[in-house]
Amino acid sequence: MKHVRPFRIKYKIMVICMTVIILPVLVMTINSYYSSERLLAQNYTTLLNDLAKQTNIRIDEFLKEIEKISLLASNGLSDNLSATHEGSFPIQDFLREGDEQHEIAAYNILMNYIMMKDRVFSIYLYNMNGGKTFCQSTSTN
Repeated sequence: MKHVRPFRIKYKIMVICMTVIILPVLVMTINSYYSSERLLAQNYTTLLNDLAKQTNIRIDEFLKEIEKISLLASNGLSDNLSATHEGSFPIQDFLREGDEQHEIAAYNILMNYIMMKDRVFSIYLYNMNGGKTFCQSTSTN
């Protein structure tokens, strides 16, 4: 009967060396994967927070511009800013009377204001008294 050797020493050394090489590489790969995942999640969260802050700032700026236009439409120009020496209310005059002279004055004051801005504005004045309505935009359409 032959005596069977379970494993030769050559194979034992090979298995031990492979284990010593593969195990640390496997541990480093798993560690690197989870570290990268955490870092990407942190950077992504930071980026989204910054984007949300910038969006809030832009929305606040836009709403302030809308408020300024609304105040301009409701209060008119002050004496210091008026083209005439007395206070000027061309938008209210247009909404009240609706004639061509007041429409041109309202058009000019709104265009002067919105052309100073770096974004496209569309202004729609709706006359609730049954008079003419007015739409003004900086877009070319």
